[in-house]
Amino acid sequence: MNKIKKKLIFGTANLGVQYGINASNISKNSSLKKIFSILRKERVLFIDTAYNYKNAQKYLGQHNIKKFKVISKLPKFKKGNLNILEEKVINHVEQSLKKLNISRFYALLVHDTKELNGNKGKKIFKILQLLKKRNMVRKIGYSIYCASELDKFFYKFKPDIVQGPLNIFDQRIIRSGWLKKLNKSGIEFHARSIFLQGLLLKKSDELPIKFKKYSDIFKNYHQWLKKNNLNSFTACLYFISSIKFVKKIVVGVDNYFQLQDIMNLKLNKKKYNFKQLSCLNKNLINPTNW
Repeated sequence: MNKIKKKLIFGTANLGVQYGINASNISKNSSLKKIFSILRKERVLFIDTAYNYKNAQKYLGQHNIKKFKVISKLPKFKKGNLNILEEKVINHVEQSLKKLNISRFYALLVHDTKELNGNKGKKIFKILQLLKKRNMVRKIGYSIYCASELDKFFYKFKPDIVQGPLNIFDQRIIRSGWLKKLNKSGIEFHARSIFLQGLLLKKSDELPIKFKKYSDIFKNYHQWLKKNNLNSFTACLYFISSIKFVKKIVVGVDNYFQLQDIMNLKLNKKKYNFKQLSCLNKNLINPTNW
């Protein structure tokens, strides 16, 4: 079993909505049934989803996912009476479980750490702990966009899981020292955005116009690929599989062929110097800035 397969979580951001550079939506083609067939055959039984992924939960619920371990993320809750927040969150979780046709979540994460600010944040984290006690969720945590969010929230709210971006360009979680710290504290780090929403898979002449201003960065990246005799897809997977302390890897696919390619990937033992491709430009590496 290759390292990727062992750590893989099937990401569903493009199941309910158009997502990424390719604006893909796998509910619009015949891939989903075949994707589940491959996942079951290969014993990849983790799914990542979220309320914000629109109809993703509905589609997933149609595919008998009772044997899968499902990770979901909470929506934003409007500011208001904190006394009714518990009822709102529990109702949301119960409705989500019903849509998915499962009895509990493997994990439930706060989708945006802004929700953890102030009294509202304390309340939300208490509710997550309550859901854990009630056995509605096994693990709790939050999704981050950059490592600095851990500086702010980690010591207030100790998670079981942190999900965050990690790819060839965006190596901030490693540079910050947080990846090592999380591992030392027994906390799972789940890497997402390993293809930078598909941007790292684009050839130079396929880049959308708004990314042309970063042409030097991409030129360096494509020269490195050529020098190391790697295609971009394989390089991204080699990179993520080489990083110690990554417990799970969330990967979305545009079709079942891509999933099959991941399953069939044979990793050699050659070491590659990915550090030189690390990028510090937050406008490029953080998709919320696009």
